[in-house]
Amino acid sequence: MQKDTAFYRRFFAEIFLYLYQYEETKHWQALVVFRNRKIEPEDSQPYQALLNSSNVTRIYLEDLGDEAYENLGLGIVKLIVEDQARAVEQAKMLAAKATAELADDAERQKVLELVKTIILYKFKDLEPEEVIEMLGMEDFKKSRLYQGMQRLARQECIEEGREEGRKEGREEGREEGRKEGREEGREEGKLLTVPLLLELGLTVEEIARRLELTVEQVQQAAQNQSN
Repeated sequence: MQKDTAFYRRFFAEIFLYLYQYEETKHWQALVVFRNRKIEPEDSQPYQALLNSSNVTRIYLEDLGDEAYENLGLGIVKLIVEDQARAVEQAKMLAAKATAELADDAERQKVLELVKTIILYKFKDLEPEEVIEMLGMEDFKKSRLYQGMQRLARQECIEEGREEGRKEGREEGREEGRKEGREEGREEGKLLTVPLLLELGLTVEEIARRLELTVEQVQQAAQNQSN
């Protein structure tokens, strides 16, 4: 992570722009989280009074020990910068903490999904199912959030497979979408040969039988070519 030298200028400018736009705001608090002190901008003198005030809290993750995991929010932030060797165990702890402390199902599932996403980012060679098993989050599979994600993933896979299948009709795929796409690609290839076969003297019925198409499909392909 690189140092953002203009961070404080932008940070406080946005705060005061918000206060200007929303006059009803009477109190404000800001939280700044740095991975370590090295990436904190050095150009802080113009804002020192604000930084020293009770309105602004700065947290350096390098200073946080395991006690950070006692707080769900801080624990998730620290998990982002945790070493791979410790990340899985800490993620399990956070998942258990979220399950025990968050009564609202939607909020709990969002936190579990965030924990899973962080681990996926750290272990990029793992599939989501492997991460869920690794973290002992089997109950997460029953949630509406997870099931919705699965439906979305399947739809994306089908769409991706269709596109890939059109381009690579013969390539063997492992996803439902790829199979469907290959079939569409083969069919499109057959339809492209219809005008040539008609020129060679074959009848519509013969072409349909030989290409395993319907007569209507062959007629439509011929019509498209004439247009």
